[in-house]
Amino acid sequence: MELNSINQLIAKYNEQDKAIVTSAYEYAANALKFKTRENGNSFMEHPMGVAAIVSNEIGLMADAVTAVFLHEGSRGQEGEEEKMVGKYSNEIINMVHGLNKISGIDIKETKLNEEIYR
Repeated sequence: MELNSINQLIAKYNEQDKAIVTSAYEYAANALKFKTRENGNSFMEHPMGVAAIVSNEIGLMADAVTAVFLHEGSRGQEGEEEKMVGKYSNEIINMVHGLNKISGIDIKETKLNEEIYR
């Protein structure tokens, strides 16, 4: 995604929120720079789309948008959440942890192992 797109996404936030969302965006862009979607486009299309929904359609705060980018950048990479401590709030890290946990759910197995996901 172009920098212009992230600037449009964060335009409504205060300077502190802009900085934290931009930091998470850069983290995800770096982590996903070689990853592409099935259509050949950059994988960053996905987190940008989700972030736009979270921010513009649902109206959640900058922390939730930050968590979207951090989740996508850290998904499937052991130890990445621990590296976020001190850089991001506990609330953001908890959201990332929850999103990473949810993304690991196998729908077919959920009923069999529902206690694991509580």
